Amino acid sequence: MTGGGSEKRRGSDAAGRAETGRGGEEALDAAEGRGAEAVGRAEAGRGGEKGHGVKQGHGVEQGHDSPRPAHEVDGVGLGRRPEDEVEDEIAFHLAARVDELVESGLDRDQALLQAETEFGDADDARRALVATTTRRRQKSRRTRVLADVAQDARVALRGIRTRPGWFAVAALSLAVGIGAVSTMWTALDRLMLRPLPYDPAGELVFVGTRSAGVGSASTPQAPADFLDLRASARTIALAAYQGGGVNVGGDPPQWMSTRAVTANFFDVAGVRPAYGRGFSPEDTEVGSPAVTILDHDVWTAGYGADPGVVGTNIQLNGVPTTVVGVMPEGFSFGFDSPDLWLPLRIEDPAARAGWSLNVVGRRHQNIATVRQELDLLAAGLAERYPATNAERTFPVAGLVDVMFGGPSFDQGMTGSMIAALMVLLIACANVANMLLARGSERATEIALRRAIGASRGRVLRQLLTEAVILAFVGGALGAAASIAGIRGLRHLVPAGMPRSDELFVDGRTLAAGMLAALLSVLLFGLIPALRTIAHGDRGLAHGGRSASARRSGRGRTLLVATEIALSVVLVTISGAVLASIRAIEDVDTGFVTENVWTFSFTLPEDRFPALEEAAPALDVVVAGLEALPELSRVGLGVGLPGQGWISLPAYLPEEPTENPPRVVTRLADPGYLEVLGLEPTRGRALTASDDGNAPAVILINESFAGRLWPERDPVGQMLHLDSRAVEVVGVLPNVREWGPRFAPRSMVYAPLAQWPRRTISVVARSAGPAPPTSAIHDVVGRLDGNVAVRNLQTFDSVLLQSAEMFESMFRLMAVMATAALLLAVVGVYASMSFTVARRSPEIGVRMALGADRRTVRTMIARGALTVAAAGLAAGLPLAWAASQGMSVFLFGSAGSSPQAYAAVAALILTVSVAAAWVPARRASAVDPMTVLRGE
Repeated sequence: MTGGGSEKRRGSDAAGRAETGRGGEEALDAAEGRGAEAVGRAEAGRGGEKGHGVKQGHGVEQGHDSPRPAHEVDGVGLGRRPEDEVEDEIAFHLAARVDELVESGLDRDQALLQAETEFGDADDARRALVATTTRRRQKSRRTRVLADVAQDARVALRGIRTRPGWFAVAALSLAVGIGAVSTMWTALDRLMLRPLPYDPAGELVFVGTRSAGVGSASTPQAPADFLDLRASARTIALAAYQGGGVNVGGDPPQWMSTRAVTANFFDVAGVRPAYGRGFSPEDTEVGSPAVTILDHDVWTAGYGADPGVVGTNIQLNGVPTTVVGVMPEGFSFGFDSPDLWLPLRIEDPAARAGWSLNVVGRRHQNIATVRQELDLLAAGLAERYPATNAERTFPVAGLVDVMFGGPSFDQGMTGSMIAALMVLLIACANVANMLLARGSERATEIALRRAIGASRGRVLRQLLTEAVILAFVGGALGAAASIAGIRGLRHLVPAGMPRSDELFVDGRTLAAGMLAALLSVLLFGLIPALRTIAHGDRGLAHGGRSASARRSGRGRTLLVATEIALSVVLVTISGAVLASIRAIEDVDTGFVTENVWTFSFTLPEDRFPALEEAAPALDVVVAGLEALPELSRVGLGVGLPGQGWISLPAYLPEEPTENPPRVVTRLADPGYLEVLGLEPTRGRALTASDDGNAPAVILINESFAGRLWPERDPVGQMLHLDSRAVEVVGVLPNVREWGPRFAPRSMVYAPLAQWPRRTISVVARSAGPAPPTSAIHDVVGRLDGNVAVRNLQTFDSVLLQSAEMFESMFRLMAVMATAALLLAVVGVYASMSFTVARRSPEIGVRMALGADRRTVRTMIARGALTVAAAGLAAGLPLAWAASQGMSVFLFGSAGSSPQAYAAVAALILTVSVAAAWVPARRASAVDPMTVLRGE
């Protein structure tokens, strides 16, 4: 006993000195281990004799007949604080030592005093043991939790393997919803919400012109207006630019897009060239040496990223031009990134009639304050220049708003995002419905678990583990779907759409998709899990079927009806949009476009300083092109429908000349109108004799004729066009220049020879399916060795570009609607399959009593029709309201036709019955005696 006591003392002393003597956690563990080992040997030596009481003041219990405190099982305290456990441990060891000393002959007080002396500093031992006990309990708890999680995962995976079809459908439903939302959120974030890299604070705006109700923030300003505003504005710094293009000398020559900017443009935009310098005020003076700044991509591809190109000369339109800088990589301002930057040289700073300068600004105050100041400045200009500025204002809009077409694009993106959210809701309803069905199937299993002692929390954790696995699989599939969706979206958006190159899924979006999947499943899976547990307690008593099962069935029916209602909304909107697109495609634009091709080129300034001198050279180009066997007729004009035009003031001789209305003017030669099939309905067409030496003449369209001379023949009438007196010699039919979506506008057609321009558009009718590309380049190259052909394309593609954004946005919505319909069909099928499975005994009894298979199938189909009818009753009014809200986007009567709603209703009812027919057919084919025997 003495030996055992000394070992125990050494162990206790070691425990007491562990923290201060060695100062590490390893020492604490070793001390406790040696102490416990010594105590075990001492207790074994005693043979399990009962200890006697010790002094009560020390909290030592009496009558121990166990080698370990009774509150500890397997070294882990059950619900007690470590401090209390340690106190009991110390009391136990002191009591054991006191018993040994009393047996050796000491009285109890002396034994207690000696035991405390041998034990040493109790506070140090207490701290050491509390720390060790806490660590041991935490480690044991972590081990137990990990073991439980592993067990839950194994059970969940085993359950999934027994129902792979159920799991696959649920995961795919979730993936479709997550993929749709992730795709649309990425598009919304990348295109519209994310700040521009050069405008993180959203301070850049467009400042346009509005006169007599015409114009917007993107409408160019007159040079004199811009200069006055820039000099006077204090809440905003203004800069201007003009788009264009030049021929770049080389072999072969190239055409490059340009942007001519004011000297302060880069300061306003908040960017500086990566190499060289920006433009100085001297560079923008008329007659100063020609300079340019290269775009970074042009510098890399064409000049090998050589910084030494700064200071060298290149040929632009035949003029030697010095490269003074290179823009930083990735910089793209506004709608596109030009190949070259040029200094903007305002030829007539006093001009207030021509709107030619695009104006941007960096505001120093909020946009409301900026608008107030610009309104005051506009009022001042109206007083000073009433002839031109009487009704002129300067609207302001954010850069992104103008880049993406304003409210129409915003509403289209918002509508697509709402559609994606509806798809996600349908997917979540599917998952909730399937989890409810799965829980009802497991009611008996849950009841057995509860009967043998499993707690509700333990069962809930098991059910949620299965849901979490579903969430991770569905989220991973949703991430893959979002990546595929963005790739598809990049093909849907129009070519050259601003920021379209930024459409890609980043890690943040994928993580958000995974989180959304987890939250969706937990949110829509928690209620079914709680319901399963609550009803599972009564599962054994009711043989797995009870009133709760009927309530669960009603819950699933409500979810399916909700899915159908949301699907009705999306399918109706999608059908209206697709009907609009078909109607647009069927609209006659007024042009003859079959086998018509178009391209453009720019006349070089060095060869044709005076544009009037270019007419003979252009005639040679037309003759050379028409001599090609592949081309039958060629015409020249300025701009193409929906892409380029001239807006000129037009008024009758008797009307006042102050601030006259403007009209879209198309400059063309006789061949241009002939190739496009535009023949006069009254008067004559343009002829080759309508040249610069002949009296000025024009053609007008029916819309303009009805506006000016509603009761007179317009042929022979005089009109002032940009202060030039012109005679109307013919009337052309209305055409949809801005695409089939938009109604015809008033238009004037003037002879190109009388209104010469440097950039020419060519339309040519081809005898075959493709134009002779190389021959066209050769013919145009005869003008000058530096002239390049650009944008060779079909005329149809030009017309469709105006509706391309509309069509791409709503084809995307049609995809969403299709996904919603498929998910709803899956929901109906899953619900009907489960309902049939639950009603198998009832079906068996009915068939045993004489019901035939057709009766059973009809009964189940009737149930599906009831659910579909409930969804239609809720969805059709919502669909009508949504269609009315989207009427601004729809063409014609799409979205308001009763036949459209009837078609949607028939489609939903058909797919609902079809979804229920498969499980109904399967159930009716089962032998009724087999079903009853299984029961």
